[in-house]
Order: sequence, then C-alpha cells, then structure tokens
Amino acid sequence: MRIMNHRQIRRQARPVGHAAVACAALVAGAVALGGCSAGKSAAKMVGFATDTPPPADFVGAARRPDAAYMKIPRDLPARPSEPRKPDDVKALEKSLEATRSSNAAAGAEAQAAGKTPAPTPAKAPPPEPATAE
Repeated sequence: MRIMNHRQIRRQARPVGHAAVACAALVAGAVALGGCSAGKSAAKMVGFATDTPPPADFVGAARRPDAAYMKIPRDLPARPSEPRKPDDVKALEKSLEATRSSNAAAGAEAQAAGKTPAPTPAKAPPPEPATAE
C-alpha cells in the first residue's frame, strides 16, 4: 500500500469532484429545460420558472373567445411600375456592360499606376565640419 500526502490526495479527488458537479448541473439543466412537470415544479420551487401571467383586461376584451388565430387584414401594395419591356431590358444590359467595362479600364489604370517604382530618397548633404574657436 502506498502512502500519499495531502497534495496527492487532493489532486486525485479534484477531477472526480468537478466531474460530479458538472454532471449534476447537466442533469438539472436537462430536467429543467425538458418540459416535464416535475422539472418545472422543481424549477418553480427554486425560483427559476414562473407561471404565465393572465393577459391585461384590454387584451382579453379585444380578443374573441372563439378565435385561435386572428388574421391581420392587409392587402399587398400595388406594383409601382409596369414590368420592363424586352427592348428596355436590352438597353439596360448594354448600359450596365458599358459601365462594367469602364470600371475595368479604370481599375487596370489604377493597377498600372500602382506598379511604378518608389522614388529614391533624397540624399542629405554631408555635415559641416565643426569649427574650433
């Protein structure tokens, strides 16, 4: 039989204790979120869950007792413009193609401008010799 000091005992006991706490927390969370009545009643006793409060008086008065779903009466807005004609679509495509080629040319020009070598730094004049007085 091996004799261990208190540090060795703590090192061995700590992982089991942390695992047990983590497992208990996982089980408690699963029961509370599971939706079963036992889990909800236990969560209510601890203070984590509450009952849904009844609606305010004006809400209850506005609802019909037999309506499960109330549809909002809303019509879709009318289309603001007519669909484009095929000739208009072709003209728009031509305009977009011209803009794309213009942007590509400007990009190529900017890329070429970026390839110019950096200027050489100016050379500083040699320092003046110190004069002794």
